[in-house]
Amino acid sequence: MKEADSVKQYPTKTMAVVNQIRFLGEQFIGSRVVEKEITTLLERYDSNISSLEDSRYLSTISLSKLINALYAQEPRRESK
Repeated sequence: MKEADSVKQYPTKTMAVVNQIRFLGEQFIGSRVVEKEITTLLERYDSNISSLEDSRYLSTISLSKLINALYAQEPRRESK
């Protein structure tokens, strides 16, 4: 993820890569996509990820719910 990328833009890039991998016949399950998305996020999202890990919600969360959870925090982060 680049500093200029927003939380809503970044998954589009990720899913383009995932779809290319799937097109080549590789199995790429949703939980693995979420895992890859989390590991490539910027450090400023670490607190959000930690709270999701603490709630044990991270192991079952879908990509869209993860992005929505991060997106909800973005306006507050920008206002600071």
